[in-house]
Amino acid sequence: MFFKRKISVSEYCKTRLDLLFSDQQAQVWLQLKQSWPDYKYLSISDHLFLMHVRAAHIEILSMVVTKKYASNLNIYMEMEEFIKNYLDEHNESNIKELLPLYSHALGSSPIDGIMEMAKFIAVCLYQDKCSQEIILLFRAQLYGAIDSIRADFKKVKLIPHG
Repeated sequence: MFFKRKISVSEYCKTRLDLLFSDQQAQVWLQLKQSWPDYKYLSISDHLFLMHVRAAHIEILSMVVTKKYASNLNIYMEMEEFIKNYLDEHNESNIKELLPLYSHALGSSPIDGIMEMAKFIAVCLYQDKCSQEIILLFRAQLYGAIDSIRADFKKVKLIPHG
């Protein structure tokens, strides 16, 4: 029988958020941005780009954990509190303010909320100058994040602190 390693919600969230805000991850995203077909025509600051990508990924994290542990309100509440505190401690109030907008985008489609999030990123960053190809690249990136988090849950089981 296979046993999953038990890990606290706060430990899991800290690991995920530390990676999300790491210089290494930022470089991966910025290189990806520069490789996109419309890059030369779409000038956007790296800071703004990273802020939106991180907000979208935090919303993805929240969604996957919430779906996985739908019957455990304590895990959801602890995760939400941890994310809020983490963003406060790292002076990321702008990202905290974006989270409800990404949550709304995610919930706005019964068919593909991830596509709606990708469209929202594109509109926020590029207004109407963004190609469908870039929207699909954002969508693929977000689905990749979902797959990565789901893969975590094949190895670990979250447990609430108290």
